[in-house]
Amino acid sequence: MVTLQEQLLSVLEDLGKEDLKGFQWFLQNAEIMSPFPAIPKSKLETADRMDTVDLMVQTYGKDPVEVTKKVLSKMNKNDLVQRLSGTSSGAEDSNSSLCEGERRDDLPSAAIRKPLGQSAGGLHLDMSLLSIRKDFISGVSGPTLKRLLDGLFEKRVINDSEREEAHGMQNRADKASFVIDMVRKKGERASSQMIALLCEEDPFLSENLGLMRKHN
Repeated sequence: MVTLQEQLLSVLEDLGKEDLKGFQWFLQNAEIMSPFPAIPKSKLETADRMDTVDLMVQTYGKDPVEVTKKVLSKMNKNDLVQRLSGTSSGAEDSNSSLCEGERRDDLPSAAIRKPLGQSAGGLHLDMSLLSIRKDFISGVSGPTLKRLLDGLFEKRVINDSEREEAHGMQNRADKASFVIDMVRKKGERASSQMIALLCEEDPFLSENLGLMRKHN
């Protein structure tokens, strides 16, 4: 299963160094980006391709694909625009979701979602983490992992030495594997906390993993 982040990252990986700078310049330009919000220059100054994707997903909610196509069109990268045609920004409702929430006009959907004790099919949460393990490892970004670790530490799911061990890992996939396995082995309560944090920090990855359910 290819996640939204992977699709966007694949497109950005086809941009050279100068083209990436140009892409990020457009994202900073409020006049050009209207009606979408611009991303502050300070956040993009040291951002690599993965960081840029993560910032776009956080900033544009349901519209990162449309924003990417808009910028690529400005850059005359029509071949890359064509590649994104037909790509949706989010997943559809799932009967096996582990997060639920109601969409309200006055609040971002991620802020009002809450974890379920079990999935609709009655699957225990630690087993659910096992079922999404492979796609989580391939799809989660470095910045999201860092926020997950900090959140898990603040909720006392992991201790200081576990957080430091994870932060010390240089390889993103190894770190993701370490985190999901560590939390999964702690049982349902820990797994529930991680799922809730992931739904909040990266709702689109969560939807692609089958962890989100929206009620219109």
